[in-house]
Amino acid sequence: MKQKWVRGLVLGMTILTAGSGPLEVLGAEQTEATVQENTLLKGMVDGEKTEEIPGTMEAEQRGTGTGEDEISGSEIEISGIMEEQSETSEADHSVTENVSQTAEDKAAVRGKLDLTMAYLQEQIQNPIVGTIGGEWSVLAMARYGNLSETAKNNYLSNLYQTLEQNQGILDDAKYTEYSRVILALTSMGIRPDWVSGFNLLSMLADHESVLYQGINGPIFALIALDSHSYEIPSLSEEEKKEGKIQTTRDNLIGEILAQELEDGGWALSGDTSDPDMTAMAIQALAPYRKQNESVAHAVERGISFLASAQDTQGGFASTEVPNLESTAQVLIALSAMEPSLVEDPRFLKEGNSVLDALLSYQREDGSFSHTQGGKADAMATDQGALALLAYIRGEDGLTSLYDMTDIQMESFDTEESPEVVAAFKEKVLALPVQVTLQDKDTVYQLLSEMDLMGNFPEKEELRARLNDRSQEIKRQEQQVQALDTAIWNQIDPLAVTLKDKKLIGQLMEQYSQIPEENKAYLKNQKDLLRGETIIEKLEQGILGKEVFENVKTSSKDYIYPGEGYTILLSGKIAYDIRDMNARAESSYEGNIFTFQIMEEGKLPGILQFEFSCELPEGWYQLEHKEGGSYQQKKKVYVKNDTFTVQTDQGGEYRLTAVSESNETWNLKGILEEKLENKKNGIISNLNDFSASRTGNNKSLIPKKTSVTSNVVNAEVKDNLVSKEQVEKVKGTDKNLVMKGTLEDGKEYR
Repeated sequence: MKQKWVRGLVLGMTILTAGSGPLEVLGAEQTEATVQENTLLKGMVDGEKTEEIPGTMEAEQRGTGTGEDEISGSEIEISGIMEEQSETSEADHSVTENVSQTAEDKAAVRGKLDLTMAYLQEQIQNPIVGTIGGEWSVLAMARYGNLSETAKNNYLSNLYQTLEQNQGILDDAKYTEYSRVILALTSMGIRPDWVSGFNLLSMLADHESVLYQGINGPIFALIALDSHSYEIPSLSEEEKKEGKIQTTRDNLIGEILAQELEDGGWALSGDTSDPDMTAMAIQALAPYRKQNESVAHAVERGISFLASAQDTQGGFASTEVPNLESTAQVLIALSAMEPSLVEDPRFLKEGNSVLDALLSYQREDGSFSHTQGGKADAMATDQGALALLAYIRGEDGLTSLYDMTDIQMESFDTEESPEVVAAFKEKVLALPVQVTLQDKDTVYQLLSEMDLMGNFPEKEELRARLNDRSQEIKRQEQQVQALDTAIWNQIDPLAVTLKDKKLIGQLMEQYSQIPEENKAYLKNQKDLLRGETIIEKLEQGILGKEVFENVKTSSKDYIYPGEGYTILLSGKIAYDIRDMNARAESSYEGNIFTFQIMEEGKLPGILQFEFSCELPEGWYQLEHKEGGSYQQKKKVYVKNDTFTVQTDQGGEYRLTAVSESNETWNLKGILEEKLENKKNGIISNLNDFSASRTGNNKSLIPKKTSVTSNVVNAEVKDNLVSKEQVEKVKGTDKNLVMKGTLEDGKEYR
């Protein structure tokens, strides 16, 4: 029914609404009756048709009457309205304040976003192909608009290198790798179906491969494919014969719906819903909720689950730990659905929203922490940036974060300008004839740059030239990698001894064949060169400072095998870092064994020397020559033709007999006996004697000696030896050996 307009009523409404526009009135929190009234007012001011308005309908039904009658009727209505004017004006004033406050809040959020994006731009200048410092950073900066040309070119160069080296394979199992790269490329306006000749969309064509890693596979495949309404490539007939199943949007949606849990959420594994996966599932399904009833119901159940999982701070937790990433995914999901959901009563807990919770993780420099009050975290910063960006885009009425149909994609059909071609050709010709690994980034940047250019006559010729360079770089990389692997597998840099001389020599030969510019790319170069230095010093009889440094930093023992002796450096001792003469010489003077540590004075620390000797088993007095005379130090025990000494002093030492019986041992007689036996063929082992160098003289020292035993084993009973047995050896050349057993069963003597 048409309504008759009345000047007085219009005038009254004009007065009533003068303080604020109709949209502001609608934005106020009011009673249901007030909202209805304001709706009617909006319709009338806009000139829309309305249904019943008390008073006006009555005037129309009368159909006749003077202008006074109409005015009179209108005045009645105005009077009725004006009775509530005071209350309504207060409400209008409140609405105006709320709108102003909202504008301030939005400005503050934009400021927070600006701070984070400035931080990202500064930190991520060479994005990699990967989750951290890779595609998510690129996506955030590209969608925000501050992805620098340098960062863009560096990322594309890294991507081209990765694809070339792995023949287009990013991962054999994690197909979200392809989805993530597709999103990054799309955000930059680069078609993902031709990246250095590889079609990344085709990697999502096999449904089973997409599902291999779990629910996040189909979720991000759907998000990536929908980011620019990409057509899913078809499987070849051969692939179908192999049993591969064609990916479709319907089977991706079906897979996501099938994995919804009883509480309405989703999880990567198990039967307990997780806010992260639930939010991601909603992000993927959101574009389909208006055309698919099953999706709509699933999404609403997911929203309800998220509302129930929200904590009192407005945030979300994964494995019971509140964190930025979970909160960020929920904010992205709500923004993709409807930005107003962020302020929906269901998502306000004790006055805190998801946005409030997210901002509580932001640090002063714009970065985000994984947990509140924590340090800057790369993944948290990426996801915090994306969440703020998603929210602001929703507030501004732009396409959602992952809906990148607003981006103009590159075209391969255009002709490139002569000026651009000339500049590009100049850069290609500037490459050296013999490229090295330091030219790698430049070559791949040029390849990626060329793929973004339009058509020009020399394009394929220049592509072939660049491909030749990239193949040479690949060969050099393999050469460096092979040597790196050999060093890693064959050299223990903390235990290099003379036995490694031949091996290190072979590796150094390979090292010499690598171009000088490429040697810096050897990760294990330091170990090889350090090993060579250690070998060179050991050949000169020097324990190098490198050995002492290895022991000090690693706390591992090191054994140096000398001729007739070994030196042990204990990992428990903090040695001085300096070269040390590692030579030691030994000789016999009558019944006295003499040895000299050629490093004079203070050693770099306490070293353990183990000497081979031909002394009978037993205790001996160790003496050190100081100031021209020998000073007694401690006793050492000779057993199995060896004894051990720990000392931090170099110089000359000797072992003297402790008991009279030891002094009767005649080395000369033993040597003469062994030589006679050897002459008569009794001893056939030529290794019974070893040469020991003392100055320029050589002396033959038998390794093993057959000596008549001067040991008498005591009879021990209940750990006691009778005094009679002790008396029997007094005044003889016999030693009494007493053996007992400790409480733990170990024997002692």
